Amino acid sequence: MMRSPAAALAALALVASACDADDDKPTVSKHAAADVEARADQVYGTFRTMFDNLPEPSAAAMKCPDEKVSEWTAEGRERQITFLSYQSLRHTLGEPWLGNSLVGFITNANVRYASRDKFDLTKERNIKHVMRIWDFVHYVGVVVPIAERGAQASSAYGGDGGLFSGQLVVYRKGQAQPICHTPFSATGSGTAEYLHDIGDSSNEKKNKAQFALKKALCEEIRTEIKTQVGQISSALSPSSIDCNGA
Repeated sequence: MMRSPAAALAALALVASACDADDDKPTVSKHAAADVEARADQVYGTFRTMFDNLPEPSAAAMKCPDEKVSEWTAEGRERQITFLSYQSLRHTLGEPWLGNSLVGFITNANVRYASRDKFDLTKERNIKHVMRIWDFVHYVGVVVPIAERGAQASSAYGGDGGLFSGQLVVYRKGQAQPICHTPFSATGSGTAEYLHDIGDSSNEKKNKAQFALKKALCEEIRTEIKTQVGQISSALSPSSIDCNGA
């Protein structure tokens, strides 16, 4: 017998209601609370060690111990560097916020944590993050700003492309001291390339130019970081860097 459209919609509504009810049910974690706390202590202790052992900004480049890397980890994703901005690292440790940085976008989701006192270990998504996601992290590249100037459009055609000067510091997870580091810098061209509608006003074009300059500087930073990783290591590789959040 064929169902009427009304009956079919009613059945779908019942299914949706049942799914919503399931979503409201508390999730019982397979991990013991003591194990979760111990892992959280390990994760936050690692962040603290990274922060405490950052080299001086003026330190010369130090290449990665590629032979050791080959012994420590298998090829592929295990040798990828997971990026973490200095600002995010400070925030994780509960340090005062210093304002926005040009590389704030670079922090990978696998190493994005709230400060310890705000990371609720009774929530299942946080338990999964601290227990599972952390296992995907093997090498962390902290990007430390030394001098930075944001891109600024002065007209619809371009302006100041901005600049970033900083340091990339690479840690092997679980080791206190960085295994390699290098200074680097990136400068935007100041020329804005973007699409606009015929009817756009000069102010609308200038706003689009501003966005284009900002994205262009991000691309320069991303390219330079990848280049520097190749300069200090033939064994490690950079993980993806998404400029959409810049």
